[in-house]
Amino acid sequence: ALQTKFGIEFSTVNIPASTWGDSVNSKTLEDSDLPSLNRFVRLFNQEFNKYPPAFVKQTKLRSVVFVKNLTVFSQKRSAMPDYFKEVLYLDIYVGDYDSTYQKHIIHHEFYHMVEQEFNGNAYFKDPAWSALNAPGFQYGTGGKNARGSNMYPLTHPEDGFVNLYSTSGLEEDKAELFATLFIPEEASRVNSWARDDFILRNKVGFLKTFLRDKGDATFDDAFWVSISR
Repeated sequence: ALQTKFGIEFSTVNIPASTWGDSVNSKTLEDSDLPSLNRFVRLFNQEFNKYPPAFVKQTKLRSVVFVKNLTVFSQKRSAMPDYFKEVLYLDIYVGDYDSTYQKHIIHHEFYHMVEQEFNGNAYFKDPAWSALNAPGFQYGTGGKNARGSNMYPLTHPEDGFVNLYSTSGLEEDKAELFATLFIPEEASRVNSWARDDFILRNKVGFLKTFLRDKGDATFDDAFWVSISR
């Protein structure tokens, strides 16, 4: 149904080589992995169906591959977006103790592909976004260097940011906030913080306007109300 609705392929075998070749490694799922795969696919179906089909088609996403033991440059990963070959790799086991975390990862990694398609670079240093931050704020050295367990929980560590990971790079800031917009239990916390945090409030507004104007007109106020239920 998802293949038909969004025009993308799904696979657990014949894993395509990534743009980065042997630097990205994973293992093919086996029969013993089927219960975990079924659980993850149900979760993926729930989350991806939140997107308007026309929006997904605009991103040119070609394939989603479900794997295990995913690593990128020998670093264990829950997901990896190949925004050049338009393939999203998802490890069905990483974070399987926390469904909210896995939902968040799906949206976060997909956003990197959105950024690549709509702004021409997954690492686009968007000056309009930077201008929303407090004067003098500087991002860290990127997500690959921010791997501690304290990076990911939503803690609102400072004005404008939902967690420490979002301070590691502009691209991670956008992707982290984007993910929270689609998960009701996270969105409610962000909206609560945004009432007294005008930087965060402006970033939420920026992303929603970006999605509506560059992505799909159905990303309107009624849309955000509908997925918050």
